[in-house]
Amino acid sequence: MERRYLEEVTIWEVLPRDGFQMETWVEIETKIKLIKALAACGIRHIEATSFVHPRAIPQLKDAEAVVKGIQSLTDVSFRALVPNLKGAERAIGVGINQIKLLLSATDSHSLANSNCTREEAVEKLLPVVELANQKNVYVGGALTVSFGCPYEGEVNEEELIKRF
Repeated sequence: MERRYLEEVTIWEVLPRDGFQMETWVEIETKIKLIKALAACGIRHIEATSFVHPRAIPQLKDAEAVVKGIQSLTDVSFRALVPNLKGAERAIGVGINQIKLLLSATDSHSLANSNCTREEAVEKLLPVVELANQKNVYVGGALTVSFGCPYEGEVNEEELIKRF
């Protein structure tokens, strides 16, 4: 198999989304202050939040308010994680123009994380991509647990390439 390498890589800071979802609660003003501090340090690509259902991750129930609080940072690219069409509608509605989608590398993780198989997850995300295309919103993605699954262990590289 021939390997191709990118000439340029963009690194996204995910602390505001990934880090805050692990805390019990961080006040909106603190979230905004931290995101602005990251930008002041020269970070230009920040995953600000996730537009998940508040019951799923209550620590990010303030996603709209956080995005509104950082809109003055025009020299930073912001994106948000969206798990489904409703999340995409919320994100786009508040001005997010870059969204990230997640797919699990294994069915076990997908079932635990999204309550559906990988194939079902792909089907659920297709309307998100359609909406993003209609609204001129950039869609990126990530393949989770591709270097090892907490349920299945090692993930076969050939399987990933074949499936995704």
